[in-house]
Amino acid sequence: MHITDWYCTFSLFAGVNPIDTKAIGSPVPPVDCLDMWPTIATGSPSPRTDITLSTDAHIQWPFKLVLGKQRGKGVWTGIRHPNATRLTNDDAGCGNGQPGTPGCLFNIAEDPTEHVDLATSLPGIVANISAALNAAVTTQFQTGHDHYYGIYTNCTTLAEFVEKYPGFGGPLCYAVTAQ
Repeated sequence: MHITDWYCTFSLFAGVNPIDTKAIGSPVPPVDCLDMWPTIATGSPSPRTDITLSTDAHIQWPFKLVLGKQRGKGVWTGIRHPNATRLTNDDAGCGNGQPGTPGCLFNIAEDPTEHVDLATSLPGIVANISAALNAAVTTQFQTGHDHYYGIYTNCTTLAEFVEKYPGFGGPLCYAVTAQ
């Protein structure tokens, strides 16, 4: 389940159509959410099988592909955390975009702590998830341009946003209004 799925789930539960009909035919992408009520209410399998976590990570159940360094997030903590240990940003990275290094591939159903990298033994799965990640990045992470008919007048790139606000998410484009 992804956080965006709450929108569909609550909308449909309340009898409201979650589709943004005003955005149809515009460059604004359609609402990306799935109704999770059957999964929540009955435990039936989730209809969501793909989640793009960032420009460097994608889940295609039960596999997770990770590329490059994880900016201090690619660490294993002790059994009890937090504790007195200090995390260091010495993440070796997963492929780092180098030729012949496909990234890291984990079966998160069988290895939820992501200790066993399967990338070299499952190149077909790496290729499929890489293609899904590339497709998501080109549609979901377009920044630095005016994609919404001129209503957003101040945009930044994802890299600039991460540099300025590490560890936070937020709007990459916003409308500048007269004061």
